[in-house]
Amino acid sequence: MNHAGCLGFTPLVAVHTGAGSFSVSREKEQCQVVAAACRKGLAVLSQQQSSSVDAATAAVRYLEESALVNAGFGSNLTTAATVECDAALMDGTTGVFTGVGAVTGVRSAIACSKVMMDSFSEGKTVAGFSTTLGRVKPMFLVSEGAARFATDRESSLAIDPDALVCDRALKAWEAIAKVLQNPECDSESNHDSLDQVLEDTVGAVVLDCCGNIASAVSSGGILFKYPGRIGEAAMYSCGIWAQSVSAPSLHHHRHRSYPATSNIPKTINDSVSVGVGCSLSGTGEQIIRTLLGREIASALLETHQDHDTTNAADVLDVSTALQRVFRTAFLNGPLLSMYENGPKNAGVLLIRATSNVSTTEPNEPNINANSAPKRSLDREIWVAHTTEAMCVGWMSMGDEAPVTLVSRKKEGTTTTGSKRKRMKQWQNESNSSAGVRPIRIFGEFLGQ
Repeated sequence: MNHAGCLGFTPLVAVHTGAGSFSVSREKEQCQVVAAACRKGLAVLSQQQSSSVDAATAAVRYLEESALVNAGFGSNLTTAATVECDAALMDGTTGVFTGVGAVTGVRSAIACSKVMMDSFSEGKTVAGFSTTLGRVKPMFLVSEGAARFATDRESSLAIDPDALVCDRALKAWEAIAKVLQNPECDSESNHDSLDQVLEDTVGAVVLDCCGNIASAVSSGGILFKYPGRIGEAAMYSCGIWAQSVSAPSLHHHRHRSYPATSNIPKTINDSVSVGVGCSLSGTGEQIIRTLLGREIASALLETHQDHDTTNAADVLDVSTALQRVFRTAFLNGPLLSMYENGPKNAGVLLIRATSNVSTTEPNEPNINANSAPKRSLDREIWVAHTTEAMCVGWMSMGDEAPVTLVSRKKEGTTTTGSKRKRMKQWQNESNSSAGVRPIRIFGEFLGQ
């Protein structure tokens, strides 16, 4: 990990295996794979010169290699019984986003996104633009083009497409094919296979000591999807968003207009700087229509505008912001009116980090003009989902073990891991009836 520009944050990795519906019998295996992915991401982050992007990629790539989740080797199959994956990666410090859709014949879709991101520094480029012929580096590639771009630069990513088809996914495909061909088919074996259908997208969010945030997401898509179908996991502003603590504020981008030559404000004000990273899961078409990833991040960067904010506590309450976005933009929004008679499925795992520098005027009594400003740091992890359940985990640098949690809207939460890191969890009945349930699963405040 590169400590240049260190703000003093304790590095943090958060991982999810998606928002959806899965049985209690699957909780243990889901928590185990989440915990292992947290360890993998944190191990990479601890290496010299590694970045939050490297760690997020490593955590998600570990998940892609497991048959227990709907990504990479465990992906759901298309109508043609093939694997097509979506994935995306976002660097919250540079703002670079890269995504791949319906890609096949590669070991890791998130690795393809990483290769694309690395290409922005290839050759003679300025801000991602080649100085030769004015060509633009791609931020989104699909299918054969995505696979070719990645394998040309990293040949080890190439793999026989059939090698990505796991037994569980094939059995589920065969079961749903029988049901579609004969709706009256109701055998016990079909039920057993369909119970193992995975509808979940996987993802990770990483914060390093410098406040740099990266987000990643990967998915095999819905079972029996049409070949070529692309979900939110590949789309800009949809499946992920990331903005580092020191990066230009999305809030100002959205609500104010600045001349091209001006310096876009990097903080809420001179003393408070906020970073946000989120990774989403759910029904791709619904998340895409609402640009839900960016909507959530933008809401968490807003502040009360009726006074000069100088305290991190004045940042809009996270729970309020999440409820507002889910209810107004997603559950009750006009963009999803065509789904009013069906479920609206989405879940988000997010990290919010705040750096608050308290300064004093030199002419105040009993104040040393040369005294250093005091800094306080705040890290939070939040989960919100409209679905029945969502499995998440997290681990900080120095922790003995990851903490994993299965959040269920009706039954409450199931938490495993270090007792020291367990946070108060609650279930607001009004939130449940409205279809969204935000919970703060981790929080830490450090004063200097």
